Amino acid sequence: MITNDYNITMDLDKPVLLQRKTFVQNDTKSCKVVIAFKRNAQAVDLTGLTVNFAFQRADGVSINAMGTITDAQSGACEYVLASNILAVEGQVLMQVSLFGPENERLTSVIQVPFTVIADITDGANPIADADDYPVLTQLISDCTAFLGTEATRQANETTRLANEASREANEVTRQANEDTRLANEITRQDNESIRVSAEGIRQEGYTKMIQDSYVIPKTPVANFAAIASTYPAPENGWTTRCIDNGYMYRYNSTAAAWQHIDTITTTAYDNLLNAVMTAQRTPNITNNESIVAVGKGKSDAGADLDYASSITNGQLTAKLGGRSLFNYANNGVDYANWTVYGTGSTKSASGIHLVELDGSESATLPVNLKPSTQYTLVYKVTGYDVSGTNKLFMSATSAFGSAVLSNVLGMNRVVLTTQSTISSNQIRFVIDNNETDGKYVNFEFYALIEGDYTTGANASIEINNMAYGLKSTFYGGGRIRSVGKNILSINSLSASGLIASSWYNPATKQVAGSISASFPVKVIKGQNYILSATVTKGEIQVLDATGSIVLTNALTYKTPTTDVLYLRMKSDSSGAIEISNVMLEMGTTRTAYEPYKQNEAFIALDEPLRSVPNGTKDEISVGDSGWSLTRNNKGRVLQSVDVADVVTVTNVTYARISKPSDYKYYNAFDGDNEKAFYLSDYNTATYPFDVESNIGKITSEAHTLYFYAIFAKGTTLEQARTALAGKSLIYQLAQPVTTDLPDIPPISIYPRGTIYLEPYFKRMLEYATAGGGLSWTTPVSAIDKITAMEGGEYVEIPSTRYTLAADAKSVKIYTDATKTVEVADATLFVIYAPIKTDESTIPQLTGTYAINQASSIGDINAKAIENTKDIMTLQDQVAMLIVLNS
Repeated sequence: MITNDYNITMDLDKPVLLQRKTFVQNDTKSCKVVIAFKRNAQAVDLTGLTVNFAFQRADGVSINAMGTITDAQSGACEYVLASNILAVEGQVLMQVSLFGPENERLTSVIQVPFTVIADITDGANPIADADDYPVLTQLISDCTAFLGTEATRQANETTRLANEASREANEVTRQANEDTRLANEITRQDNESIRVSAEGIRQEGYTKMIQDSYVIPKTPVANFAAIASTYPAPENGWTTRCIDNGYMYRYNSTAAAWQHIDTITTTAYDNLLNAVMTAQRTPNITNNESIVAVGKGKSDAGADLDYASSITNGQLTAKLGGRSLFNYANNGVDYANWTVYGTGSTKSASGIHLVELDGSESATLPVNLKPSTQYTLVYKVTGYDVSGTNKLFMSATSAFGSAVLSNVLGMNRVVLTTQSTISSNQIRFVIDNNETDGKYVNFEFYALIEGDYTTGANASIEINNMAYGLKSTFYGGGRIRSVGKNILSINSLSASGLIASSWYNPATKQVAGSISASFPVKVIKGQNYILSATVTKGEIQVLDATGSIVLTNALTYKTPTTDVLYLRMKSDSSGAIEISNVMLEMGTTRTAYEPYKQNEAFIALDEPLRSVPNGTKDEISVGDSGWSLTRNNKGRVLQSVDVADVVTVTNVTYARISKPSDYKYYNAFDGDNEKAFYLSDYNTATYPFDVESNIGKITSEAHTLYFYAIFAKGTTLEQARTALAGKSLIYQLAQPVTTDLPDIPPISIYPRGTIYLEPYFKRMLEYATAGGGLSWTTPVSAIDKITAMEGGEYVEIPSTRYTLAADAKSVKIYTDATKTVEVADATLFVIYAPIKTDESTIPQLTGTYAINQASSIGDINAKAIENTKDIMTLQDQVAMLIVLNS
């Protein structure tokens, strides 16, 4: 190989004398730059380094290239000049840089010049010497340019003609549409004129009907003369009866006179008064959320109801329905049961960090799902940097097959249907392989539940980060808390000497440097809230979960997208803070200040409220007659002895589990399509049962006395008993069992109030040092307070004197804050603690509420008037009112 070498010795610590080199334009693969790096005349070791050459041509174009290290220990490297570096004649500047393994860069301080001279042969089409060579060359160039220009012109003309034809067609369509629009507008204007005229007539008739027809019954008087003194300032519609003759008089404000309208017997009039004056209540209103607005929810038919503006103080009459959900996703401790594939994806206690890297990364969890069945995936996206919000995929090798998933920040619910034949019973998450390598999505996987929980009433059911298996309502107990229109328990903060101009948690008066240090307030997602306060000194704000300011005492209402907002207050520049009458209320308009008020009831349950797939629920009823518990279902943990025997048939082995004698379908075939029971980990088998696809499933329809759990052929009795022992069975009872719940106070509700339903643990426990102190069976998320009887009353124990165990199922209490000596055994304490949300589901609340009588009377009159176009007699009104109030 022939080369034209430019040999350079480049000393990094002292200047060197270089001889300028010349290369010929358009030479290829023959011009080489050879550099020896020195430092004070000693060779520089290039091991682990890379060499970069940068060139700048005479026309200003810069070109970067990677050199080749030929002898690292001698500091030798080279680069064969590419043809584009020699494409332009003139001076070329060359600069050389060294890059280390940490991407550190060292660039030579010398820019080496060399010259590129023109190739006089022009390199392409040499011809014999002749005087007409320049003329021919120019002619060829001109002809080539002309042909290119003409071709471009013809192409442009063709495009222009097509565009013009399209424009003319569009113009015809536009004209036709405009003619149609004008005709429609004329019709609309005609219809509007008719509507306005009809509305005027309707309003006039309605006003006259209201003025002349509706009645507001008042207490009877002795005679006509007594009306004026009994009712000196009557309002339109007031109606009374004269006892002496039975005459009915109604006050007409237009005529400013009491007018005789009819004669009515005493019995009929008393019925009218009784119907109107009896307290009115709403129909059944159902809610599935943990926080509900009083008087808002769903009717029995599923329609939206809103009686919030008519609610008055009264007692809640309600039923709490249990709910059992089966989570088919078993994450394991710190996501131990997940498998991540690839070099970039990871798993931890915080969930899954999934990246895209050449389509090789994925996160997989084994499951046990039925074919051709809908399931809802519940997961929380905690972060991402992919290019969109639909870049998380379910892999084709999952039980669901390929599917696009949402990666919107926050909670996500996606309903998917399993394939008719499941070849790999797993869920496998991947990222769109069109994404740039290294892009990620972080998520926590909450639950995998059979059925569609994205639409209808199921969409509002709160699904927490559920632990694996069956979970039911109020596991360990619950609390119902009714709060007035002001949901802030912090009403004011007045103090001085605080750190100037700092934000505070108003509950603790501590500096709030982040949301976590602010005062959290539980709210209803999707409802409107507005903040009001009297601010003399300082500031007040409400933040959302991202830390953004959403409310102040000056801002209009906000509709939160999460169920928690955060309140904080701030001193003025002098360090003083005076803020009072603080109120956060539901609605869009500020109303008169009302202090925070609440009442609550605690429900202690040794067994949770359960449900079975056919919708049968355990229920707690609360009302005028007190509290009661109806158990429609029962739960138990299977023991080895519950597995009577195994029966091997052609393709599988049945493990026969004895049906409980109080099961609805004991000694009978299941007439409820296998929906009267749950068994944890086991889906329902499909007929015929003797097929391998039913392995790992269960049926109640194969025998009147046994459930059949289906195993691989050849499974022994001992193996089946080991597999089934400890599984949770929930089944519907043949006969419900109802018991009273004593010592629970009634629940009062407030106008524009809020009801909170919370898994909660309140128990009186006896201290036992050997038993870990105070112990219980349900993990709690924290300790709200602990009280003990002192001097005839319960006194709260300071939190500095007790420690919650790591498993959150016991607490040790000490005699003082040093926590060295435990309290005496047999001491009685009352513990208050919220239960961990993954241990309990939220009940279904179906309640009725007292509503404002004046509103009720107005509604009744309006309904009565709508049913007639004539002025009704008083008897008609009485009959209508009684029917509507019955």
